[in-house]
Amino acid sequence: MRNANGSSTSNTPKTVIRGWVLRTTILLLVADLLIWCAWAVLLVTGTSDNTSDRLQEVAIVLLITAAITGAFEWASLGELAEQLQAQLKEAISAIVVQTKSETQELSMSISRIVDGAIGSGIVNIFPNRREPDAISAVARELRRAKGEVKIIGVGLPDFFHQRKADYYPDICVLLEGKGAKLRILILDPESPAAKERGEIERQFLTRDEINDSIRTIETLRKDDLPIEPRHYGGRPINFMVCTETYLFLEQYHCGRSSDLKPGECIGARVPLIQFSFDSRTYEVMNSHFEYLWSVGTPLRQATEAAVQ
Repeated sequence: MRNANGSSTSNTPKTVIRGWVLRTTILLLVADLLIWCAWAVLLVTGTSDNTSDRLQEVAIVLLITAAITGAFEWASLGELAEQLQAQLKEAISAIVVQTKSETQELSMSISRIVDGAIGSGIVNIFPNRREPDAISAVARELRRAKGEVKIIGVGLPDFFHQRKADYYPDICVLLEGKGAKLRILILDPESPAAKERGEIERQFLTRDEINDSIRTIETLRKDDLPIEPRHYGGRPINFMVCTETYLFLEQYHCGRSSDLKPGECIGARVPLIQFSFDSRTYEVMNSHFEYLWSVGTPLRQATEAAVQ
């Protein structure tokens, strides 16, 4: 706060109390001194005279003044407390208004995200395809599938590496079901894209991983199970599992996250999105699969561990 002259004033409870204590103390000290002087005069003269009486009267006046000053200071402190209470209410109201505004903005943002997801046919978003909920969702749809299932990937170890595959048992259930059919697009292990992928992943044996899956696929084909594989040779664009009801889609990339160690797969680092069968994305990605299938090449015979 500033007064009429523009100088700063510090009219706070602390300064009010401090001023009152200082003024009252001075008045009491002066009154006490006057009383002592009156007693001194009385002791010297041996009788009460006008001087002694006057000193006592002045002392009494000072004591009364100290009391009155305290009352006024207390009243001033009460007014200041009311001012502070009003300022506090004003500050709280401003905070409430700001919080309400931020809450409304957040609510609108969430609403736009939800509306966009629903309008795009998105039914679920998983942090990545290695999350337990994502694995459960894909496995459930593989087991429920009654028609054709389409899968695109790089090496597809989650499906065809028997020792560590999350979905191999579900693939077996799918292939043994009536009317089921599985078409697979897996990266050509001898393609420039496979070599590039291995270089990006720094010593990760991409071609060996693909060959391990090829061996499993060949075994399933020997058992006359309804599985049709082909290779694609271009740079991987996406991971995809498509059933008659849902599409699971992950964007492929050439990027490395900061926590990735040399030799680790760069996949499964971005969200896996689940779309419904009546979404445009479902339609577009099915067309994408069919194009790659049309230009794909027959499955190579698995080779021994390759040196990259």
